[in-house]
Amino acid sequence: LPLAPARPTIVDAGCGTGLLGPPLRSSVTRLVGADLSQNMVDKASELGCYDSLVVGDLLDAALYDDLGLPTRYQLIAAADVLCYFGDLKAILTTWHSALDVGGDCVFSCERVPGDMWVLGASGRYAHAVDYVRATAEGAGFAVVAAEDIVPRVENGNDVLGTLYVLSKS
Repeated sequence: LPLAPARPTIVDAGCGTGLLGPPLRSSVTRLVGADLSQNMVDKASELGCYDSLVVGDLLDAALYDDLGLPTRYQLIAAADVLCYFGDLKAILTTWHSALDVGGDCVFSCERVPGDMWVLGASGRYAHAVDYVRATAEGAGFAVVAAEDIVPRVENGNDVLGTLYVLSKS
């Protein structure tokens, strides 16, 4: 199997205004940002840290092969993005297909007890750890880590979340 490059090519999936861009920039060869909103991509562009920015739905496979080029990614990162998705099967399957063997996927989810996902009063989805684990494994990932975090503060209250690290074997 080919070794992953020392300085990988990364997709910041759901990049929004680009908050992940600056911290990722120094350790990557190529940084691609993708978001559904043109306004968000325009804001991310102002940072000057992305090699390319794409407007599109995160389920569109074209976002992950770099607009038709045969690029494969070593990391897909998504911070506070999956709260806009209920069922994660399609997105995790898409991400698995976009990664090189040995590539990783790092993302946060709002956390809910149980074994499924729910749409909260905020209009955002929260996902049970057991659900994310099972869905990730079903998509072909190994779950490397699932750590409790606070992805954001909303109305003065911590939002409970989980940071996941998945690996494509």
